[in-house]
Amino acid sequence: MSTALGNQQTNDVNLEKIQANTRSATQASRSNPLNSGTILESTSLSVGDNEIPHKLGRKLSGWFITDINAVSSIYKKTSNDKTIVLNSSVACVVNIFVF
Repeated sequence: MSTALGNQQTNDVNLEKIQANTRSATQASRSNPLNSGTILESTSLSVGDNEIPHKLGRKLSGWFITDINAVSSIYKKTSNDKTIVLNSSVACVVNIFVF
């Protein structure tokens, strides 16, 4: 998440301290990669390798299955700036959280 907190220019020392403390207190949540993730809903996987566009516009940090309609073993074979390749042991439909 690249949301930057703006700084209101002021001569009020107390407001300056509040702004600095707010930036400091929210830094951890703003830099957490999970906050910039998205869910790829109803993604059909076939047996074997499946190349899936992750739509992040950047390198994938991680992923996990949030919903699945069958018992399957799924693992990542590779990923790049645009896609993730998942291998599935059975045909299934999944929701994948990518971040």
